[in-house]
Formats: sequence, structure tokens, C-alpha cells
Amino acid sequence: MMTRHWFKAAPIWETPAISRRVTSVEEALRCLMELWPDEHRASATYEAAIDACEEAISAAGTVEVARDAFVAAADEAGILDDRGAPS
Repeated sequence: MMTRHWFKAAPIWETPAISRRVTSVEEALRCLMELWPDEHRASATYEAAIDACEEAISAAGTVEVARDAFVAAADEAGILDDRGAPS
């Protein structure tokens, strides 16, 4: 069984009406790879988030750095749920 790398919930907009609370590095990586808006997949912030998540999973990085990178990428993509409408 694979160990989960938990972190404080990072809410993102999955759709304009549905918010999702991402609570682990593995879930963050899955969101980045499967749910991310196409127009934001080429950014350096997006790539840094993927790298940080992969490093945390392999123990080469930390959960905190992975969460921070994920939140930064979500903010840049306009899908960070700050209780406003997604941009």
C-alpha cells in the first residue's frame, strides 16, 4: 500500500460551481495532470508544482513545498477557491 503525503486542504474550483478540497500530494499531482486548464499547462509555475509533487512523493522534497507549489499554480490558473468566482 502506498503511503499518502497529507497536507492542509487546498481548495480549488473543479468547475465554476464545484469546489474541491485537495488534501494530499498524490491528489494534487492527479489534479495537475488530469483536471488542469489546458491554457495553464505550459507555465513554469505549473511545471514547478508537478516537480515539487513528484519530489515529495519520492522523498526528495517536502510536503510543504509541494502544497505551496500547488497553491501557486492554482492561483496562477485562476482556480484557487478563495470563495470568489473562478476567473
